[in-house]
Amino acid sequence: MVQQAELPRGAVNIDLVHVRNARTYRGLTTADGLRVRDDMLVRTARLSTASSADLARLRALGVTAVVDLRLAFEAHTNPDLRMPGVTYINTPMASDQVTADYPTLPQLFGYLRNHDDAHAQMEAGYAKIVTDVQQRASLAQFVQTVVATPGAVAFHCSMGKDRTGVAAAVLLSALGVPRAFIDADYMYSNVTNAQHMHRLTEELEKSGGNEQMRRNLLALAATDTDYLDAAFAAINHEFGDAQHFVRDGLGLGTTGLAQLRTKLLV
Repeated sequence: MVQQAELPRGAVNIDLVHVRNARTYRGLTTADGLRVRDDMLVRTARLSTASSADLARLRALGVTAVVDLRLAFEAHTNPDLRMPGVTYINTPMASDQVTADYPTLPQLFGYLRNHDDAHAQMEAGYAKIVTDVQQRASLAQFVQTVVATPGAVAFHCSMGKDRTGVAAAVLLSALGVPRAFIDADYMYSNVTNAQHMHRLTEELEKSGGNEQMRRNLLALAATDTDYLDAAFAAINHEFGDAQHFVRDGLGLGTTGLAQLRTKLLV
């Protein structure tokens, strides 16, 4: 069963017409009483389907940089629609090995017919985002872009849930945002992506999929706190917490971490 969560106070939906799972942060406070600057972080699904009105809305929010967390072939197949004057950066990550290796639905359904390991694959994939050298470098580039960009930063993967979810979770945790908010914000993607997940299960049924395949498909398509727990467990095991991970694991150092906090906290 797909877990559900309400949109937590401090997160605000952005009503884009052709881009799913878009939201920003307003009135979000940290555990030590500071406030995350409003509208400086914008998380979305891919921008390849954005309308001109959607792009105008992002510009109105002050977005001056877009970080695309998708793998290179994903970004090439469904490229972002561009906004003039906005910097675009690709920092590739993979949320799991299954969807990276089996990118089309026929390929994915073929895998699911013979495997019952999607939940474990997702946990391993999330942990790998923060432990794999190349993906950690991509995550570092994302955080460094947030520090260096004068305006707001929009960041996205394909559905705006896994890689975007980890990136948001690491960043917010390093700022001192409570884990309860981070989990609720992360889990809200199951609400915004509900129709997409329903369409996926319909396609699976048309292809003759069984209940085990459906369960594994939803494990890949949904967010689950077990997955985020796996990422944080890997961070905490090596670095103790997200602040030390950003400082030491991502190489920002004490100065870079201070600059991040100055940029995003008041």
